[in-house]
Order: sequence, then structure tokens, then C-alpha cells
Amino acid sequence: MFRLARIFAVFLLLTAMFGAAVVWVGIPYLERRWAFFPASSASAQLWQMPVDAMEVSFPTSDGDRLTGWFFGSKGPQNGITVLLLHGNEGVLPDYLPEVQILQTLGFNMLLFNYRGFGKSEGTTLGETTLDLDGAAALRYLTNERGIDPHAIALLGVSLGAAVAADLATTSPCRAVALLGAFASSREQVARLEAWRSKPWLPEFLLDFLSSPFDTLDIIDQANCPVLIIHGQNDRFVPIEQAWELYDAARPPKRLIVVPGGAHGLPTSEGRRYLSELASFFINRR
Repeated sequence: MFRLARIFAVFLLLTAMFGAAVVWVGIPYLERRWAFFPASSASAQLWQMPVDAMEVSFPTSDGDRLTGWFFGSKGPQNGITVLLLHGNEGVLPDYLPEVQILQTLGFNMLLFNYRGFGKSEGTTLGETTLDLDGAAALRYLTNERGIDPHAIALLGVSLGAAVAADLATTSPCRAVALLGAFASSREQVARLEAWRSKPWLPEFLLDFLSSPFDTLDIIDQANCPVLIIHGQNDRFVPIEQAWELYDAARPPKRLIVVPGGAHGLPTSEGRRYLSELASFFINRR
């Protein structure tokens, strides 16, 4: 009897150790596989620098070097620089139509790639490295270019919206705009087909996500006015999450719902909101 009890105890211990391994190793692996899709710089044409851009690079606090493009304004200068935090894949030329419009409205722009995206060094491991990358870009603008942080507006797209929200709560800023933002990783992952198609994955595992991206929990701590922009027909991040973020943010705040807009708002749809975005960055209301 005592021998059986010992065997059973060892079995329970091994089961617990296996479960812990699944949580602490398996969940971060699944997160990286489902959440981050770095686009490489393999295609020279895809990453050809625009003629009116300046290629820049700057270090992160933990030793990687990031690259990006800086654009000067083309219209009457309004003294505001927009730091764009891109979404997944992060192909910088995809944002050029929006950049060109904002340039003519008087904004300077900085686009850059997170580590492992484009020409930037390193590997994106999760929320921690993304936040370090966002902080490095802001530090480049303030330290290297001497821009007052109160003259820097943050524009985060999809995944980048979570990075922008973190920056807005940890640093001074003029305004922050979250485009196609999700409320949290837990809420978003629970909706993914990749998760729903695996009924053997218990929902409590979502409590152990290493990158919670809990924008809903921190947005009320933003140091600047908050603008939420969301496509009415966003199939990836349901518009209900935009309302949740808007309700949680402190005034001054604004919500723009783009009729017919999809996730990320392609330029053909996105041009409808750019003048309102510019007005918010300038007037902060």
C-alpha cells in the first residue's frame, strides 16, 4: 500500500511538472507563433527608401539597433512630430500614403521597425521588447533630435496601438491615437480561430499569457488626450473593443468610427479619418 502511495505521489508530481512546463514554455511559444509576424527586408524593392526620407538608426536600452525613416513636413509646419508604431508585418512602405498626407498637413513623421522586423536587429520576444523598442524611438526623437516630448504625438496601429498606449502612460506626449486597437491579449486571443479550433486548450491558460497587452487596464493613465480610431467592419478586432477602450480613457478623448473601414484601415478608407486625426493632434479635442 505504501509503495502504491509513493508511485501515485510521484505521478502527481510529474503531472504537475508537465503542466507547469506547458504553461511556462508552451504558452509563450504559442503567443509568439500567433501574435508576431515579422516581415524581413529580403525584397530590396519592398524596402526602398523614399526620396524624401532620411534613414535613421538608434539603439535600444538592451543593446539591439533599430532602423527607420524620418520625414520632414511639406506643408506649413505645425511643430508636431508623429511617432508611428506599426502593426504586424510592419512593412514601412505600406504606410507611405498616410505619411504623405500628414506631411502636407505640417507634421514630421518617424517610422521605424521593431527588433526582428525589416532591417532592425534582434528578435521580438513579446510585450517587453516591443515596449523597449517604442521607448528607444521616443528617446531618439527627444535626445538626438531635441524634440520636446509634449510636441510628439503617438500613432499606434493594431499591435502597435498597445505599444503606443504603454508609451503614453510612461512618458509625456502631446496626444495618442490608437487605430484598430484590441483591449487586451486575453480578449483578443480568445476570439482567434487558432485558439477556438483547439478545444483541448483550457481557457484558464489565457491567464498565463506572458504578453498581456492590457491596454484596457492602463489607458486611463495616459499622460495626454486619447483618440480611438476603428473600422466599422473590422473582422479581426471587433468594434466593441474600441468602445471599451473609449469608455475606460479619461477626457479629453474621442472615438472615430470609420464607416466600412476594415482592420488597419487601408488608405482608400483611411483618408476619411486623416483630417480628423490631424485636427485632434493639433487641437487635442
